[in-house]
Amino acid sequence: MRRFVNTALNRIVLLSLLISTGLVLPGCRILSTAAATPTAAIASSDYFTIAVLPDTQYYSEKYPAIFTQQTQWIAEWAKAQHIVFVSQVGDLVEDYNMDAEWNNAKNAMAVIRNAGIP
Repeated sequence: MRRFVNTALNRIVLLSLLISTGLVLPGCRILSTAAATPTAAIASSDYFTIAVLPDTQYYSEKYPAIFTQQTQWIAEWAKAQHIVFVSQVGDLVEDYNMDAEWNNAKNAMAVIRNAGIP
């Protein structure tokens, strides 16, 4: 596996890919951008991570538990991974007139809000 340069952009891309593919669940570890081995701690504190939740509409519609697991992972790893901001991009819900989807999205995103992560 190719080693990544320890930059904020690479951390954003890596975390975004892991989240969007469903590989980021509680108990999982991400690969350090400084080494090719799994690690939960990064030696340097001169970086930050922006977590990205792309196209959550299907999670809001059919898989709310997975959506909540993703936001729980972000909240649980915020300190260790220096997550300073979470961005949701794309469609939040599939059907804008379905209250259940909005409630699922609201509950999942509340995990991040309650953790104090902007």
